Amino acid sequence: MGRGRVCSLLLAFLLVAFGAAQPDVCKELCSCSLDAVHCSQLTVFPPIRTFPANISTLTISYSPKAAIRIEELAELPYLTSLNLVYNKITNVSKFVSSNLRVLNLDHNQIESVEPGAFDSLENLLDLSLANNKLKSFPVFRKRSSITRLFVGGNIGITSLDKQSLYNLPRLQLLSLKSSGLTSLPYAIFRRNKELQALLLSRSVSLTTINEYAFDGLKTLTKLDLSYTRVTTIPNQGLEYLEKIYLKGVPDFWVLPATLWNIREVHLDQYNSFLCCAFYLQRGTPDCTYLSGQTGDVPTYLPITDLETTSSTSTNAATSPTRFGTPSSGFGTPPSGFGTPPSGFGTPPAGFGTPPSGFGTPPSGFGTPPSGFGTPPSGFGTPPAGFGTPPSGFGTPPSGFGTPPSGFGTPPSGFGTPPSGFGTPSSGFGTAPSGFGTPPGGYGNRSTPYRPIITLPPGFHNVTSKVHSTIPHENKTNASAYRCPDTRPLVKCFPKPDAFHPCEDIMGAAWLTTFSFLVGGMAVVANFVVALVLLVSERRLNVTRFLMCNLAFADFCLGLYLFILTCVSMDTHGLYHNYVRRWQYGAGCKLTGFLAVFATELSVYTLVLITLERFYAIVYAMQLNTRLSMRMTVRAMAAGWVAAVLLASLPLMGASSYSKVAICLPFDVSTTGSIAYVAFLLFLNGAAFAFVLYLYMRMLMTVISGGDMEGAPKRDDSKVAKRMALLVLTDFVCWAPIAFFGILAAFGTPLIDVTASKTLLVFFFPINSLCNPFLYAFFTKAFKRELFVLLSRCGFCRRRALKYSGTLSSLMYSRRK
Repeated sequence: MGRGRVCSLLLAFLLVAFGAAQPDVCKELCSCSLDAVHCSQLTVFPPIRTFPANISTLTISYSPKAAIRIEELAELPYLTSLNLVYNKITNVSKFVSSNLRVLNLDHNQIESVEPGAFDSLENLLDLSLANNKLKSFPVFRKRSSITRLFVGGNIGITSLDKQSLYNLPRLQLLSLKSSGLTSLPYAIFRRNKELQALLLSRSVSLTTINEYAFDGLKTLTKLDLSYTRVTTIPNQGLEYLEKIYLKGVPDFWVLPATLWNIREVHLDQYNSFLCCAFYLQRGTPDCTYLSGQTGDVPTYLPITDLETTSSTSTNAATSPTRFGTPSSGFGTPPSGFGTPPSGFGTPPAGFGTPPSGFGTPPSGFGTPPSGFGTPPSGFGTPPAGFGTPPSGFGTPPSGFGTPPSGFGTPPSGFGTPPSGFGTPSSGFGTAPSGFGTPPGGYGNRSTPYRPIITLPPGFHNVTSKVHSTIPHENKTNASAYRCPDTRPLVKCFPKPDAFHPCEDIMGAAWLTTFSFLVGGMAVVANFVVALVLLVSERRLNVTRFLMCNLAFADFCLGLYLFILTCVSMDTHGLYHNYVRRWQYGAGCKLTGFLAVFATELSVYTLVLITLERFYAIVYAMQLNTRLSMRMTVRAMAAGWVAAVLLASLPLMGASSYSKVAICLPFDVSTTGSIAYVAFLLFLNGAAFAFVLYLYMRMLMTVISGGDMEGAPKRDDSKVAKRMALLVLTDFVCWAPIAFFGILAAFGTPLIDVTASKTLLVFFFPINSLCNPFLYAFFTKAFKRELFVLLSRCGFCRRRALKYSGTLSSLMYSRRK
């Protein structure tokens, strides 16, 4: 019992002692754990001594009334993560040196950050200044270790200058979401060689990205431009990009051609067809890419550092960053060089400082005679066994940049290398012009040495002069990129929909050929019909007037099909690059208008022609029931107005001609568009039914005799066949379209859009080709007028006489 009481008293003492050791801030204001403190809704900022000295994470949030002293908090010795969010901090002064690795100042009211405020935070990795009121990008005056920087939500940041990111060489993620940026300037990321993700979404003022903004970036894998207003993105610097986000960009129509490593593309539904470039892959083009081949800009391979505003080099031949790693075919060494080793590793001493990555001489390079001297500064450590250079060779100048006067001829004995020097590999080729001894020797350096660089196999062969002075403004990092052997599988969100399939306008090649023939023949045939009827010497009556209108309508329909096939052939295999220019442009709208106008005018004219024939046959003896010329002209004028009105409604928003590539009103996304399409189908279906009814009445009248007492007997079988042919062509043209169209308009499509397109293009224009033959070329009256017109031009005179009825009279008179 005594021992238990002692233990209880000891435990109580320890608890009291621990409670007494707890700082005041943990007792009343904040919640504390082993190494973290979280304070919320503070009204007064507690003294720094009240915080536990050993905490590593401190969070103060939702404390707008507390005057938070950031600089003091950073002095906590073990603090590595400081989160001050949703407070009312208005400015940030310079920090003293601390161990902070994470600094989060989100959702405050920071308007200014003192230049160099974070320079002393040498261990800082993550810095967030998002959703504040910054008016400019924070200034880093010293090289910073920051890898992730968040400055989004600051609408006052409208621009970045050349120095904004200069001292952030380790930056891997930069977030400028919802900022006020309007453009990305030239070479803005030239120092950020480790940048992997750039987030610019919802920067609605961003409209322009300089062509060279990303030049030289080989680590950028994620680019988010969602809900910006850019219209193009550069070709350069995105060769290694894997994910790109362009959702909500209202006017974006072209993806750069250099996305050779892309794996994810996020677009909108309206431009989802851009992914067709990845899906089709019609032959893999040469994706070798060398930037900076424009103007007088020198092309180097590669330039590793062009950060200084004016860098000069007095000897271009010694610039180690201007040559790549040589490959086979690099050329034959200059005269007197002897027999180089296999692979041509390190150039001979005295040849200048070798470029970075030039390689190591092979094993067995041989041991030169003693006394070779000291290699130039930066030459590296020669391989084992390299030995000592020949006696008297002396010490070359530092850096080997400027050889001594008269160095043009190598020392005696230099031509024959030591034993084991090797034999050059096959295909060693011919040395570039001037690669050996420069003109005038090495002694005269008034004119800089300008060798010609031959790129390794697989790159574009570009010949560039190596300038002795690096330009003040480098137009490119000139990073050579070699495309991968196989392209990665690309995922697109959303996938190209049924209205933007990855195919040509007309789809299959056979359909393009068929439509081209039908369209061309329809244009020619209807043009001939209209020409013959208009220039004929016969008086224009009701039938001829209606035939002229029908020929014009069918001519327009044939022209629509002909234009469509020509555009399809012109964009064959690459239509996804022309969607904006054609499908969303004025060309498709005009072509669609022409199609609907011609269709409705043709149907209306066919109804009037059938009605005129109906009165002529069924009421042959009742002359007062015929269509007069005045009545016909008025009826056709009403038909023209109705056709123009119906064709104009999609241009006014009732539907859209831009929904599909064949420019017909396929849009049924709204109630108005459904009503429009349904009305067109119902109107054409009713017209077909009416024409069918009239022809049935005419056929019954001809067979039974009807009102034609005393009229000569007709060949009923010929009349029946002719009428059946007229009805059949109308039925074949309109029935499939009406059937599938009505079902699709009301939400139960039986065939997909591609099949519907084939159906429309295949059956839609058949009437325009058949009508001139059924209503003109197959009638004796038209043949007579056609041959009479040709006889005026010196053709078919005998057949003209035959059809005019004068040939038999002429032959009879000759017999007599």
